[in-house]
Amino acid sequence: MTNYILAMVLGIIGTVTIHLAKCFQRQGIHTFHQSLKNLSNGKKPHRSKTYMMGVILANSAFFFVIIANRLAPPSYYTSMFGFGLVVLMVYSDKVLKEPIRTREYIGTAILVVGTVALGVENIRNPLEDFSIINYHLVWITLGIFLLISGPLLIFSLKKDNHILIGVIFGLITGATASMDPFFKGIGQHLGGTPGFIPSVPIGWFYFIISFAFSTTQFLLTQLGFLRRAHASVLVPIHNTAYIIFPILIQQVAVPNYSITMLTGVGLGLIIFGASLLHPLNKQKFSLDLM
Repeated sequence: MTNYILAMVLGIIGTVTIHLAKCFQRQGIHTFHQSLKNLSNGKKPHRSKTYMMGVILANSAFFFVIIANRLAPPSYYTSMFGFGLVVLMVYSDKVLKEPIRTREYIGTAILVVGTVALGVENIRNPLEDFSIINYHLVWITLGIFLLISGPLLIFSLKKDNHILIGVIFGLITGATASMDPFFKGIGQHLGGTPGFIPSVPIGWFYFIISFAFSTTQFLLTQLGFLRRAHASVLVPIHNTAYIIFPILIQQVAVPNYSITMLTGVGLGLIIFGASLLHPLNKQKFSLDLM
């Protein structure tokens, strides 16, 4: 049980790190945009290291994933991701000056309660053998997700609605990002005994390919920000998909694993909390990038 708790603690540390990274990236892109405006107006451009700090922080989460997967299946790490929203909301309000309303703080609190419910259920009913996962079903589920994602991305970009882009990009980047620790976990658990690195050749295949998911979600997140998605919209949706997608894949692909009532309550609270964070109407934000 101690290992499961430690894996979830690492998940909390990881989510705080990643949320700060996204805030820094969002702020850095805005600074870059302002510098271009200053340059076109004959003014001296303002340089900022904020964006690079965000990139460094985002990549440092790799170490927390590796250690957490050594202790428990990857869903223990990913299920804690909701805690980072507290950091995101405070930073968006105080630093990015994006208007955060009371209902959005309430939504964050509900989402965090849902995350706690998932953590409690993870301890009560631990997933003890992740190595028995059906890899064919994992690929089938992932293939269906990719077939749906492409048209959704194109649709959102054509509509050019800030909120819609934030929601759709958040869903897709969150699910994609969750496959990074998930595939690393598969690679580490193959062979029966989880290690810090894979112990069998096929494990290295899954371990290496996991980086493709992290790179893809990073690039899509930047595209979303460049198309004026806002951190207070994209990131909560990203988190929701990040938490839910690995659990859904486990439901499909792990024998003897089933979503319990408490897990269902936790997922319901996460979805409800996220629904309070992004009203589907256009708003005026002070940090529009274009």
